[in-house]
Amino acid sequence: MSKKLRAVGTYIYAGGFSLGVKEHANVLAHMEDPKPYGEEVIGLNRAGVWGKMPVHPLPLDGSLWPEYDNLDLVFGNPPCALFSNNNQKSFIKDSWKEDPRLDCWHNIMKYISKTEPKVFAWETVPQAYTKAPELIKQVHEWATSIGYGVTLFFHNAAFFGSCQNRRRLLIMGSKHQIQFEPFFSVPMIFISDKLDGDFDTSFILHESNKTDAIKYCSQGERLVKAWERMKGIKTNEDLKQLPKNKNGTIKDRPSFNVFRPSWHDLAPTLCGKPLIHPIEDRFLYFSEFQAVADYPPYYLFPQATRSIDYMCRGVSSHVGQWLGKTTKNTIKKNVKNKHNNMVIIDSLRRGFLGQETYIVSSNDELPKLKVNVKPDKGYKS
Repeated sequence: MSKKLRAVGTYIYAGGFSLGVKEHANVLAHMEDPKPYGEEVIGLNRAGVWGKMPVHPLPLDGSLWPEYDNLDLVFGNPPCALFSNNNQKSFIKDSWKEDPRLDCWHNIMKYISKTEPKVFAWETVPQAYTKAPELIKQVHEWATSIGYGVTLFFHNAAFFGSCQNRRRLLIMGSKHQIQFEPFFSVPMIFISDKLDGDFDTSFILHESNKTDAIKYCSQGERLVKAWERMKGIKTNEDLKQLPKNKNGTIKDRPSFNVFRPSWHDLAPTLCGKPLIHPIEDRFLYFSEFQAVADYPPYYLFPQATRSIDYMCRGVSSHVGQWLGKTTKNTIKKNVKNKHNNMVIIDSLRRGFLGQETYIVSSNDELPKLKVNVKPDKGYKS
């Protein structure tokens, strides 16, 4: 058996990223936000998964984090809301500069500077690239100043075994050329594959007062559209006539993010809202949602709606497993970087065999990329 990597996770929350990485690494610790997202779930799974692995609360000053010697990998998942399209403020130019969650990026960078792992990687939404190119350039400058080559890896979790259409950007640094583990060039798993089995039906995730509209909701449609049809809404004027909540929103209108996926297709990116079953007129059971979120059935969560947020605040375990293997490959090959340019790999549309590569110097403008694309429809039918 090959020796396992030494790794530390930052902003891991419920632990999905680490579940994948630990296939190839001893995850020595998690560094977490003081909110209970990660600590509560890790605590529930100590006996079966995590043992005595410490979860260090994040101090205000990231330099106070405990250090670990001879690290192979520091990996993380800082909050992505400051760039996410689900955050309307993110569309305001440079709004990310005033967002306090930017400190999470700086904390990870401080920890990497102090511990000098052989490889680092943190995941965010690809809109960080399009909405904050200045920040991407700053990360490149910082990493090269301490001896790392930088790779921006645009990917979709669907190419790693997830049934989600989950587009992400992995910001990677290494003192050696990164040796990528191959991954799929077509999505291999649909939501129908994940929901084909026996599930615990004792707890169902739902939005209150929204179940009546489900029967009008077609596959591949958002529940809000079905709700508007049910109410006879045809124009914006019709919407204005509906009763309002105290904050001015329309009363009982479903969230824009509640979706009914098609049975033989990918699920949407899970983002903290329930999902409608593709072919049954109901929301997913808790256990079904957990499967779609790439958590194994033995992994424990609080049986509460807040666990949706816990599951969605993480990186797919399939991507974590790939990162662990890629880190192993990189360390084993031990090929020195030849330049300080940033390497950009775009595999969002066509996966491993169709990826496009760009080499960008510190003086170059970042190439314009389309980051909202779905995988090509070359997958199974």
